[in-house]
Amino acid sequence: PQDKNETSDSEELKNPLEIHPLVEEQQFKLYDRHVAFRQSHNAALYNAALAEGDDAFSNVRDAARREGELLHRMMEHIERREDVDGVVDKFSREGQILDPDMVEPLRQRLHHALHLPTLAAWFDGSWQLYRESSILQRDRDGHLICRRPDRVMVRNGTVVVVDYKFGEQRPEHALQVSSYCRLMREMGYQDVQG
Repeated sequence: PQDKNETSDSEELKNPLEIHPLVEEQQFKLYDRHVAFRQSHNAALYNAALAEGDDAFSNVRDAARREGELLHRMMEHIERREDVDGVVDKFSREGQILDPDMVEPLRQRLHHALHLPTLAAWFDGSWQLYRESSILQRDRDGHLICRRPDRVMVRNGTVVVVDYKFGEQRPEHALQVSSYCRLMREMGYQDVQG
């Protein structure tokens, strides 16, 4: 008989951490890859400014377009009316507002807009908020499409879809919001406004 302090050679070689893996068969299906490059909005603006040259910056229409794009980017960061000053200051510090004389007019424009009755209710902090959230859908051919409304708000079963537009109103703007509302209804929401 073996002494309790003695171990056999086979027991000594056993590794308590050794794992005996199970082999499982896996099946994979490969799909054709359709990869598309999407440039970020800020990079697109920068590249467009480089391509246009200095002459384009003197154009009033381009200045209005750039201001609208700036306001749009600022609105993406505003959850509540109280956020306006902080967002404007942040954009100013980061150099996103190129003309220092525009800081106060932009601040005033945002304050004025967010104190209008409808917008004031949307920016009162009482909504569950989804900003720039992707909605995936399939087109008629089965291809995946990503749609991104600027702001979707949900409260007590009511959904409000907002897409920021600055400048001239166009019929396609209303169609765009209407399509977002339809998508929300397809997702099961009944009371959808936009």
